[in-house]
Amino acid sequence: LERQGIKVWVESEKKLTFIGLGETFLAIAISEHVARSKHEVTVAEKKAIERWQRSPNRWSSGYHYPRPPDYDYHPTGKLTISIGSYPSRSWGDTPKTLLDHRLHQVVAGALDLIEDYRIRAEEQERRRLARQEAKDRYDRQMAFRKHELAQLEKLKTSASQWQEAQRLRQYIDAVEQSAARNGELTDELTDWV
Repeated sequence: LERQGIKVWVESEKKLTFIGLGETFLAIAISEHVARSKHEVTVAEKKAIERWQRSPNRWSSGYHYPRPPDYDYHPTGKLTISIGSYPSRSWGDTPKTLLDHRLHQVVAGALDLIEDYRIRAEEQERRRLARQEAKDRYDRQMAFRKHELAQLEKLKTSASQWQEAQRLRQYIDAVEQSAARNGELTDELTDWV
């Protein structure tokens, strides 16, 4: 498998086994089906319960009721190999074929699944980049609009100030001309003008 670029390794910190090709890797797990049956209380468990019932200090701390389990679990020897999280693939023992005779199917299926994951990851990255680009474009447009609105407000303020200055100049000219016509142009009025 190494020659074809497929790697299988164990990460003991995560307690996981991985299978990978290139930059894409998936978790792989091997499990055994365990059958469950109702627990039959054994002779030893019955004796332990009777000892507890006869004990005068059965309610003291550190002396617990011997509770037998509700179920017994039995290994079946039926193995399953699962690869990936979602979507995942699983291969198991069948009544006619054991899993160890189908390992070639597991490897081929793992390669298909890794390729599906790689394609999905590339598509997700492409979408993420497109969303980021659209957000950046929107942010630039909003910054430009904010700048333009600030420029417009400055222009309106300047126009209002200019208009006010024009009105004041007209008023001052009118006062000066009226005073000059009526002969009332004094030094004090000249200073004011």
